[in-house]
Amino acid sequence: MKWITIVSYLSIYFFGLSCDMMQTVRTQYHAIESKKQLDDFLRYTKSVNCTGLEPYVISAEMRQAVYAFLPTTKLKYFNTGKKKLEKYIKDQPKNIEARYIRMLVQHETPAILGYKSNLETDYNFVKENIKQSDLPKDYQELILKNINLIKKDL
Repeated sequence: MKWITIVSYLSIYFFGLSCDMMQTVRTQYHAIESKKQLDDFLRYTKSVNCTGLEPYVISAEMRQAVYAFLPTTKLKYFNTGKKKLEKYIKDQPKNIEARYIRMLVQHETPAILGYKSNLETDYNFVKENIKQSDLPKDYQELILKNINLIKKDL
């Protein structure tokens, strides 16, 4: 798995990232398990001009809060990302991936931050619309598996 990660990052670095590489971005996003992987993901994707990529980048920016030391810095990452993600979804309310990413973020967010209000709505939206989307079937299956796990926690 590490070898695939390294090859993916190198291909992004040398050949650039286009919307055609969304499957690689999706895979890398779900594989982030360390600060280094998070930093690498942000470095290689942040400057890309592909709107479909934005929810992943925004969520990754929010994840920086996990590795921040100061509570004020943690809150800054969270609040900045929350505003960006909500704006993106407001501008593209039918974007399944954005709604899915928001579900992942809200599920992992501590309740004290009060950012869990869209879990049920996003779950229903994704569940009802994913089969009609142009997402790859294997990614649709991963999304459905993940949202069903989240639904069990609600």
